[in-house]
Amino acid sequence: MLKPELIDTRLTELGRNQCIQQQPLLNKFDLNTVVLCSPMRRTIETACCLLASHPKKEQLVIRLVPELKESLLSADTTSVTAVELGQFC
Repeated sequence: MLKPELIDTRLTELGRNQCIQQQPLLNKFDLNTVVLCSPMRRTIETACCLLASHPKKEQLVIRLVPELKESLLSADTTSVTAVELGQFC
């Protein structure tokens, strides 16, 4: 069984730095006012960090959508076999 802290992890320092590096590019886009986001902690942190310097920041709303949450599957419930996965990788 996975530890809860491994299931809903925080964004790493590397992840934060990558978000900061991408801010200038994202700032060029005229975004919709609603940004859909998974309710997982690291995705919320990613969205907040990416949008921190966006020109429309004050008008943006981050909407958490449970359906966007990743699901954990065990090896016997994946949609591909181990052989297929090995060939793909």
